[in-house]
Parts: sequence; structure tokens; C-alpha cells
Amino acid sequence: MKRAIAFAVFAAMFSTAALAARSIKADVNGMVCSFCAAAIEKRLKALSATKSVYVDLSKKIVALELKDGQDVALEKVAEEIRDAGYDVVNIVRSEQTLEQIRRERSK
Repeated sequence: MKRAIAFAVFAAMFSTAALAARSIKADVNGMVCSFCAAAIEKRLKALSATKSVYVDLSKKIVALELKDGQDVALEKVAEEIRDAGYDVVNIVRSEQTLEQIRRERSK
């Protein structure tokens, strides 16, 4: 019984955290030109949970803003980037919007 309660609490915390995330940010190696950015952007925009995508070649980051109430597994996003031919170094959920990520990275 204690395990069931602990699992329920853990599941509720995990789902709340996932739903609270506004975006997913990834550090990506191998992007060198606008064609690289376009290839990644096209793949990520095809995901049903995607609201918009931001790619910064100079900072080597990719960010995906999620639609309200939508989610996608981090591994799925990483897989799409890898399948486009690029290396995912780090990937995390974020509370930031894409606009906040753009401003943060330009500092």
C-alpha cells in the first residue's frame, strides 16, 4: 500500500512538472549553416506538441516551445535532432518562453 501511495505521489509530481514546462532546450553540436537550422526546425515543427522552434547556430542551441497543455518526451526531441544528423549534448525542460531564451542567449 505504501508503495502505491508513493508511486501515485511521484507520478503526480512528474506529470505536474511536465505540464508546467513551456519549452525544451538542447545544446547541439554539428550545426554550421542555415540549412542545418532549417533541417532541425522542420523536424521539430512536425511534432504535434510544438508551438514554435528557435535555432541559434552561434550558440549551438535548439529550443522548442510547447503548445499549452501539450508535452513531448525529451528523448523524442533528441531523437529527431539526431535523426537530422546532429549531436545532442544536453537536453532539459524549461519554464522559459522562446523569447526569454533568445534574450538570455544574446547577453
